[in-house]
Amino acid sequence: MYNKNDFINDVLELIRMENLSEIDESECIAFSIEIIKKLKKQNDLLSKIPEEIWHFISDVDIRSKDSSYKIEQTKIILKTVYDWNK
Repeated sequence: MYNKNDFINDVLELIRMENLSEIDESECIAFSIEIIKKLKKQNDLLSKIPEEIWHFISDVDIRSKDSSYKIEQTKIILKTVYDWNK
């Protein structure tokens, strides 16, 4: 069963993927879609996810084109994940 820890690990993996030069935008988008599909099967988890994390998952294409946005959004998401995981 896909749980909160699995989800957080996937979000962190998405961040890692976005920072590897050998991985392109399409792979990151595909991974974010995979995360969403997993979440849709877990209604209890789905309703608990902070809005900032949803925003992050859906903005892969924007981050790939705008490095300053990527930096700012990554800072926000890391803090959000940390706070949510306390």
